[in-house]
Amino acid sequence: MGIGGNKNVASHSRTSLTGTDHKALYKAEDCRICGKALVNDRVRDHCHVAGKYRGAALNARNLKLCIYKDKTKVPVVLHNLRDYDGHLIMSALGVSEAVKSQKISCIPNNMTFNIGQLQFIGSFQFTNSFLDLLSANLQTEDFVMTSRGVSDSDVALLAKGCVPVRICGQLYERFGEIKLPPKEGLYSHLTRKHISDAVYSHGQQV
Repeated sequence: MGIGGNKNVASHSRTSLTGTDHKALYKAEDCRICGKALVNDRVRDHCHVAGKYRGAALNARNLKLCIYKDKTKVPVVLHNLRDYDGHLIMSALGVSEAVKSQKISCIPNNMTFNIGQLQFIGSFQFTNSFLDLLSANLQTEDFVMTSRGVSDSDVALLAKGCVPVRICGQLYERFGEIKLPPKEGLYSHLTRKHISDAVYSHGQQV
């Protein structure tokens, strides 16, 4: 189906174009995906999840970006999937009506499982270290997805907190506290170490 009387431009029922998008679509000379000339072959390239228009593209290139319901897997990466996060998800499988209708498969030894199109992967299986150590050498600009939701003043959120697990277990009892306990009160029974002055200072900043 053409749009605007032009049969050379393919449309998509889920794609909504603004007036500016329409002008850009017809004025575009090159494919936004590969850079080759569009000539008489152009389609509306859009996000196959949200339907948002992205630009003009060659039909063949656009088709390669399609997300097929029965074929394309969407990766969901969690760093502690096998030891903790996976148990939270599994506990909900039997009670979620939305999940009951999905096909579920898994590889138990690797704690990798699929729920419909979602493919849950534990990154700790491939990068065997604590997440804060793995990210310690990254710069602020390396946190591409995180930076979309935080400002430069929120860089403190890009590092792990200093509150040990045993205190997190007392979370509801401690909601009324308005400051960190003394540094000595943040001893970690997991690592059997006291936190450093730098980590405590970071916790105070957060």
